[in-house]
This record gives sequence, C-alpha cells and structure tokens, in this order.
Amino acid sequence: SRPSQSMAHRGRAHQARWLPPAGAAGPSGGTQEELLADLVSLLSGDVDADLPLSELCRCRWTKPLPSTPLGLVLTASPDGGMATVASIEPGSLASTSSELRPGARLVALAGGGRRLSRPTPQQACDFLCSAKEDVEAVFSPLIDRNGFIVTPDQLAARTPSRSDALRESADVRKWQKRVGSAKAWRAFSQSRPERYKEKVRRGVPAAVRGRVWMAMAAARAPPGFRVDGLYATLCASRAEEDGRCFEQIAKDVPRTLGGHIYFRRGRGDGQAALGRVLRAYASHNRALGYTQGMSSYAAVLLLHLAEEDAFWVLATLLDVCGLARLFEDGFPLLHHCYDCWEALLRKRMPRLAAHIDGALGTFLGLDGCDYAAMRREEDPTRFALPGLYATAWFQTMCVGGAHPAPGDLAPRIMDSLLLDGHLGIVFALALAVLRVEAPAISALHGEALIDALKALPSRVTNDNALFEVAFDMAVSARHIEEREAGGAPESVRASGRRTPT
Repeated sequence: SRPSQSMAHRGRAHQARWLPPAGAAGPSGGTQEELLADLVSLLSGDVDADLPLSELCRCRWTKPLPSTPLGLVLTASPDGGMATVASIEPGSLASTSSELRPGARLVALAGGGRRLSRPTPQQACDFLCSAKEDVEAVFSPLIDRNGFIVTPDQLAARTPSRSDALRESADVRKWQKRVGSAKAWRAFSQSRPERYKEKVRRGVPAAVRGRVWMAMAAARAPPGFRVDGLYATLCASRAEEDGRCFEQIAKDVPRTLGGHIYFRRGRGDGQAALGRVLRAYASHNRALGYTQGMSSYAAVLLLHLAEEDAFWVLATLLDVCGLARLFEDGFPLLHHCYDCWEALLRKRMPRLAAHIDGALGTFLGLDGCDYAAMRREEDPTRFALPGLYATAWFQTMCVGGAHPAPGDLAPRIMDSLLLDGHLGIVFALALAVLRVEAPAISALHGEALIDALKALPSRVTNDNALFEVAFDMAVSARHIEEREAGGAPESVRASGRRTPT
C-alpha cells in the first residue's frame, strides 16, 4: 500500500514564485546555491552518488492561507519509498513550478521553521498540509538521456530498447571514424554528398554531435574566420555601448531552454555559459548586438559544445549563413520567411492556407485579404497574418516562445541547420506538423486558431516519424532564398558560395 493525498488548489497560483537565480541574494541572505546546499546538507553522506547536486531543482510556493492546498498527488518511489509526484493538478500552486513534473522525487522540504529530508509520501503530505505561508522544496526531476526534464511516460518513450541501443553504439563507432580527422571528414562529406546528407538527417549521435557540428561549421566559414584568443577578449569586454544588450541578455537567459537540466533556473553553469556566449557575440558584432531569440540558437549549441566552440558556430550561423538577418532592425529575413511560408503553405496545402489566411484576416479586420496580392503590391500589412503565430518558429528555431517543441528535437534541428546553411528544416517541420493537425486546425477561428497555430511545435510526439515527413516535404534553398533584382540569391551572397540543398 502507498499513502497518497490530493492537495488541490483552484486560483491564486500567481503567488508561487522561485527563489532568486544563482549569485543573487535570497531572503535569508545566502545565494541560491548556498541555500540549496543548506537544505541538501540534511541528507545522508551519499548525496553525490545518489542525488547529485547538478540534477536537483528548488522551488518555493507562497500559500495565501494555511489551508490552501498545493495540487500535488504523491506516491512512493519504487526504489526506496521517497515521496514522488504522481500528478499535478492544472491551475494549482504546484503547477506554476515549470520544472516540477510527474516522476520527480521530493528530496527535502522546509517551511515554518521545520525541515524534512527524504520524506515518505505520508510525511510529505502531512508536512505540506500543515505548513503555513512559504513552503520550500528540493526535488530530483526525471531526466532523459539528453538532459531534458521529462515525465515517466516521456522517459519510457525516449528510452531505447536493447536492440536500438546496440544499433546506436555501432552507429557511434562509424561516426567516430568519419569525424576522426580532417581527411576522414572530407572523404565522408565530399565524396558522396547525398549519402552524407542522409546520414546527418537521420540524426547525429549525441556522443559525437559536437565534433560534427564543428566540422560542418568549419566547412562553411571562410579561411581565418575563427581567431584564437578572440573569445576570451570578447568575454572580458565591457564597453559602454554594450550595456543595453547585456541587460536584455540577463533577462532572456533564465527563460531559455529551461526544460534542460543544464539551464534550469537557479543553476549557475548553463545560464552563466549562455550569458557569456551571447555577450561575446554582442561585442563581436556591435552592428547587430543582441535580439530576443538568439539565445535559443546559442543554448542548443551549448548542449554539445564548449563555450568558445559554441560561440564560433553561432557566429558561423549568424554571420556566414546569414541568419543574422532574422534579428536585424526591420527583421528582413523574418519577413522574407513569412512570405516563403505563405507561398509554401498555399502550394502544399491550399485549402488549409485559404482557411488560415481568411480566418486570421477576419480576426485582424482584413476581410477578404489575399496574401499573394498583398505581396505583389509590397503591402507590409501582410506580415501581420503569419506574424500572429510563426515568429518563434524562425527566431527561436521552434524551441523557444510559450509553446516550444520538445527539447530533444532541438539538436536534430541544429543538425539540419548546419547541414543546409538555411532554415529549410524549420519550414519542413512546420509543414509536417500542420499536415497532421490539419483537420483540427480547419475547424478553428479567431483566437482559438491563433493559439493552436502557436502551439504547433509543442504537438510533436514522435520525432523520428515527424522528421521523415518533414524531409519528404523537400524544402530546399530555392524555396526560401532571397533575391534582389538581377542579383544572386541572398544565401549565396552571405556565404560566398551556394549552400547545399
């Protein structure tokens, strides 16, 4: 038998709050990490082996009344009876803690001058129900093999079978040979380019992904692009003109890729590294500086690359592949992406495109609007239609915003970005998800339609199946390249050569 208790809460969820991030003074005067260590010190001496500090999260809820429930259902962990979250009631105090999900084990609780370590479900329920005002919790979330915080169902779906694991191991050995030297990489990537593309699109093994990303970026960058020692110099730079960018970076870093344990709130390592990379790039390219969305690209790179390597690959994507135009004043590439998206959607799913544009046009008071005609007339009002839902797709590569795609898709999206040198994979994934969701989307109008379109990236459930559909969409450079009158495509001008399709 196991104790369980529902502590439902309806309303007032806004009163729950996190403690200050690492390095900031908390209510008791210590830093976030010091407060975390103080609670964890209650645990037995095998903490590092059993519950490593790097994988612990912390939250605090403010109960408006002593009787206010938190909205947790607890059960016993299968390996030792510790209180484990079975479910969280939507709209409850507990639901406001984004990192707390079913499957998390409660490691320590504090409140009202009392502390409790490694509680059983009954002990945790008694403690939480009797606590007054602030309740602090340290918990160990479920983490998949890529470092993302997941639920038990997600963990089961993402855990490979024995046969899959054996195949992956063999695949890793092959990739290690391919990227083992510059000569081996050139032979693999240049001798049979179609086979090379196929292998990358199937997904690069995590064990070698960082080396592969560096190799693909180096192949795109012009000679002398990477300058030894420049990253350290940029990190030390504190020019007055960088101040506004640095302030925005400080705001964006804590809310970037929060579903990954490396970037979780209150943990210093990932957020500090991300901040340094973004500040270094803002100092490196002061004409562009920093704009919201760039942090998503940098954070994905940091999952598999050291800081300096992540900086140079980010610079390759922005400066060489031309993605900086997504963030320049006026957002020229973003607006171009809107035009390309509308054209692709009309071509691949004309009925759905007509429904979406018609419904969104009515919502905006643009009844009967024709996007293609507005584009021919260079009417900037047209950007309002896709701008209602698609901005985060391109500016955060689908892994940012209010409805991000599952985090384990992020590295595979980056695989294709570096392979192609353009945003074709983002268009293809959006088309693939929309094809699956088309029946439901066709029945929606107004705000319900906008919300559903914004949430499309989060609807992904099987990344392998989705990527197969996306690659069948065959979105290539010719579908999305920018042209000027009589000029070369923008993708060619940016890199000095035509990117692979």
